[in-house]
Amino acid sequence: MRVAPGMRWVVIGFWLVVMSLVWLMPNSMGRIAQWFVTAWFGAIAGLGLLVLHRLERTALLERRASAGRCLECGDPINGARDRCSTCGAVTRKAAGRGEADIRR
Repeated sequence: MRVAPGMRWVVIGFWLVVMSLVWLMPNSMGRIAQWFVTAWFGAIAGLGLLVLHRLERTALLERRASAGRCLECGDPINGARDRCSTCGAVTRKAAGRGEADIRR
């Protein structure tokens, strides 16, 4: 799954628009309601950014795995190696054989 590059800015822009409407526009909303709306939309924007981060990270790991690269650092891995030559991370093949618990 590919996440749109500007999606993070869409979420931040959404939060900024809502906050400007709540705090800068003259309205009949009380202070408690303003703080409630601020906290609520802050939580929505924060969770949206968290979900976007997880989607981007998952997509990155999938691209690295399909290209035969290390999942930790992204360097190419030769087929015969059980560990990455750069960072020492255990490859998926070695982890599938139960060797993932071996220390570096």
